[in-house]
Formats: sequence, structure tokens, C-alpha cells
Amino acid sequence: MNQEFTNRFLKDTRQLKFLKDTRQLKGAFKEELEKVVKKITENPEIGKPLRYSFRNCRSVRVRKFRIIYKLNADKIIFITFEHREKVYK
Repeated sequence: MNQEFTNRFLKDTRQLKFLKDTRQLKGAFKEELEKVVKKITENPEIGKPLRYSFRNCRSVRVRKFRIIYKLNADKIIFITFEHREKVYK
């Protein structure tokens, strides 16, 4: 299945500077994020279906963060990646 990343998602993932830990942790976190994106690509139904303003979207957890994405007929649109407290507001 094809992937499409919104500008917001790309901006969110580039800003991994919010991690206050070492470079190693940042690298490990990036690797974990990449693995989750790959899992979503392989099986788009793994995410939790969302409601209300995120209707027709799904959410997958990466530590304390969430990836929000939407399924279209032939592609996955990655919408945002943000801390769980902020993502649903």
C-alpha cells in the first residue's frame, strides 16, 4: 500500500528535539518510529479506530506519542505524530 505523509506529520517527526535524553535514545526512538510506520504499511488495520473529529482515522501508540493516520482506497495518509496529551485537541 502506498504512503503519503502530510506536512504536519513530517514537521512533527523532524522535531524529535523534544527528547531530553541522550542521542542514543533519540536514535532508538527514531528506529522505533520507523518500525511502527512499517508495521502500519504492512497491516493498516492495526491502529485503533478513532471517533469525533478524527472520524475515519486510526491511532497507533509509540511510547507516549501517537501516530494518527487515515486509510484511503490505495494509500495510507499519515496525518500527525504528537504527544498523547496534545494530539487529540
